[in-house]
Amino acid sequence: MPWSANLDAKAETVVAFILAAPGLGAPAVYLVPEGDGWALPQVTLPIPAGVGFSTPAITAAVRARLGVDTELLLIESGLWSSAVESVVMLAALPASPPAAGPVQRVTLADARRASWARPDHLALLTVLDAPAPPQRVAWARPGFLAEATAWITAELARQGATVTGPLEVRRNWSLSCLLRVPTSAGDHYFKAIPALFGQEPALTRALAARFPGRVPAVAALDVERHWLLMRAFDGPPLADQPAPEPWLAALQGYAEMQVAFIPHAADLLALGCPDRRVSVLAGQVAEVLADTDGMLIDQPNGLSAAAAARLLALGPALQQACRALAALPLPPTLEHGDLHGHNIVLAPGGGFLYYDWSDGCLAPAFFGLPAYLETAMADLHPALTEAYAAPWRPFTDDATLQRARRLARPLSDLHMALSYVWIRAQTEARQRWQLAGSLPYFLRELLKHWAEVEPEL
Repeated sequence: MPWSANLDAKAETVVAFILAAPGLGAPAVYLVPEGDGWALPQVTLPIPAGVGFSTPAITAAVRARLGVDTELLLIESGLWSSAVESVVMLAALPASPPAAGPVQRVTLADARRASWARPDHLALLTVLDAPAPPQRVAWARPGFLAEATAWITAELARQGATVTGPLEVRRNWSLSCLLRVPTSAGDHYFKAIPALFGQEPALTRALAARFPGRVPAVAALDVERHWLLMRAFDGPPLADQPAPEPWLAALQGYAEMQVAFIPHAADLLALGCPDRRVSVLAGQVAEVLADTDGMLIDQPNGLSAAAAARLLALGPALQQACRALAALPLPPTLEHGDLHGHNIVLAPGGGFLYYDWSDGCLAPAFFGLPAYLETAMADLHPALTEAYAAPWRPFTDDATLQRARRLARPLSDLHMALSYVWIRAQTEARQRWQLAGSLPYFLRELLKHWAEVEPEL
């Protein structure tokens, strides 16, 4: 996800609607009186500045409101630019309503026949009984937590460990579900990923074997369901470090990993990682430019009509830039795909741990640099660029490295734009709003940096 775009357009409030009772007979809901009708019970809480909504905070607020535990199903509506995000919760509702407040428990059928003060609340009930579209991720379906818990418990048992407490949902949205799991062998993280990023479990395992201590240690994985169980990593995030030294060391360490992985680059394709070599990317320019709906032309957070027209005229030039970068003597290798200061932690024994490899792919050098710079101090950018370039010097001279950096800057935006074209196409329609501004964001970045490349083509 474009980190800067995410921070610039965060909602200020999240509203959680509590819906259903799985496993307790017929689906049921709680209703609360509102005016002359009924509404769903809800909780409203602020979103901490600069971060996404907190699933633990929401579930704690629901527990305080109704005295029940809930499972977040869907981030149902809203926009990153709106003042309010709405989420739909799935609650294991007891047969009797809680004592606090005038709450009534009714069957789903009776709820549909009730007089609703808020018709928009009534529309949310379709989450319970409407057929789920094929694109709906597993963790947005009732019963996911129970299924995941059973798998985690069985995998830990094979290793002589047990779950020692309730699982905590740390993140739940259209692109992942992250749980923290307390165990007798120390805390673990469980991550579920959509099929689009299904290579992440196997890629993480392969990288952990090749770079122990630099990538999360994998305890178990399920390739078919795209599940990953990792040992917890709790070092301070790089993003919180005010001194320049960690930023320089972490980026150079990542570039050294890339260079070391060059002889094994073909393994990435065997693991199912996207092929973002520029020779391939050149043939995908048309796919990016064809997604005019995703560009949100003349809509909030979208491209202006003038910017879209300029972009659509660049097709042949973008292909030419791809060919120019492919001709340089820098071999493609491992690319993280989203390497910013919040996806790196300082390891307890020194060094850095790089995580969240959902966007891992085979790509050119310099493609990951823009994301890293986004969360780094601006006055550090020249030194960071030098730190990244240093491990690549055995391949070519400084002038060629500078040319590679210039060419890679807009082409890395093209690469990210292609990712969001694919994400949008494979995400459930009612969930696409979560990332609606991402494709226009990267296309604006491409146009912004194109002027530096255009004269040398």
